[in-house]
Amino acid sequence: MRISFTTEKDASLLWINQRKEDIANLTNSISSQKKMATPSDDPISWARAMDFKHGLGEYDSILGNMDFATGWDQATDSALGNVGELVSQARQCAISANSASGPEQRDALVSQLDGIIKNMISAANTQYGDQYVFAGSKYSATPYSIDDATGTVTYAGDDEAVKVRTSREPVATGAFTVNLTGNQAFTFTSGASTLNVINEVWKLKDAIRTGNSTNITTQLGTLIQASDAISKQSSIIGSRLSSVEQQKSAITLIKTNTQSNLSDVDDVDLPDAITKLQQHTAAFEAALKVTGLTANLNLASYLS
Repeated sequence: MRISFTTEKDASLLWINQRKEDIANLTNSISSQKKMATPSDDPISWARAMDFKHGLGEYDSILGNMDFATGWDQATDSALGNVGELVSQARQCAISANSASGPEQRDALVSQLDGIIKNMISAANTQYGDQYVFAGSKYSATPYSIDDATGTVTYAGDDEAVKVRTSREPVATGAFTVNLTGNQAFTFTSGASTLNVINEVWKLKDAIRTGNSTNITTQLGTLIQASDAISKQSSIIGSRLSSVEQQKSAITLIKTNTQSNLSDVDDVDLPDAITKLQQHTAAFEAALKVTGLTANLNLASYLS
């Protein structure tokens, strides 16, 4: 079978155009450091890469939620620690009141308790960012106030949980509660009664102000119970912080593995791509020279 010069030339031009396209693709891949520019480059690998990228987006969102949960619970933990310390100071006031010898000492203790109550209200109104951590779902409004004359504590929040998504599961099953409501944090039971720790400190102040030693002793016992209740809530928050940290470590590991899988599918092996580019470029230039030499070749010039 005889092959004409025209056929050989057409085949050479086709080969040259293919190498030119290869060089352009390799140059683009090296520049972008990606194997694929469009789905048509490799539909299956493109779909896998898209799935990995979607997963990475979700993991970033989840890790952001975990950072939020950590910050919120750290603010909660700090506030509970402050309240626990303030209750300890109030208990010391009760002990001191039992040995107070005159009205001046009692007045000093009343003044100290006024400051303690103000600081407790401040702690109960702790914010994380612009959100009140003890207000339940009504976290945009100040939850706590007190009537100084009567000791009545008003809670403007609710008992709803604040949740964030911490897994790829649906929100209903993959959500994490970050908050303690005001009622969870600052109320406790004593016998058949539900008491508010801030109000109990106010009652101690009133007992000292009036010199009622029986009530002072009663409030001292009540505040011991309050300290225990706050310690339990602090333990809950500590457990949540630990749980979030463990989940965060697990998600970070999964994210790292997903990034590695995406890199395997989508990232260019630069040394290999550069080597191939050099090879294709050399072959392309050589083919151009050969084609140039044969461009004007025909049967007459061949026989001459």
